[in-house]
Amino acid sequence: MSNLLDAADVSKNPMSDQAKAFAERYHRALERMQTAVAFEIATGQASDTTPKHLRVGVNNALSADGALCALLIAKGLITWEEVYEAKAILMEQEVKSYEAQHAPMRFGGLVP
Repeated sequence: MSNLLDAADVSKNPMSDQAKAFAERYHRALERMQTAVAFEIATGQASDTTPKHLRVGVNNALSADGALCALLIAKGLITWEEVYEAKAILMEQEVKSYEAQHAPMRFGGLVP
């Protein structure tokens, strides 16, 4: 178990500059997706938006994501660069799906 926790601890397993760049890219796309969700909530287009429902979903997703990443890194199967590059790509796709659904809305700028 300590190997798993060490893999998740960036102070013991530091991210490269490339991993940090991918993480920043992911977070920019995440903020854009949050804007899209806020738009849907504000315009009455979203369901399942009670605080409890949202908090449970977020906590579950974060825990599962962190556990899987730490496990795969501990086993030497993936790197932080690969984790954040994949997260950035998929979050950008999520933003594009919101933008397609709500065209001509753009959520936070241009998608690369």
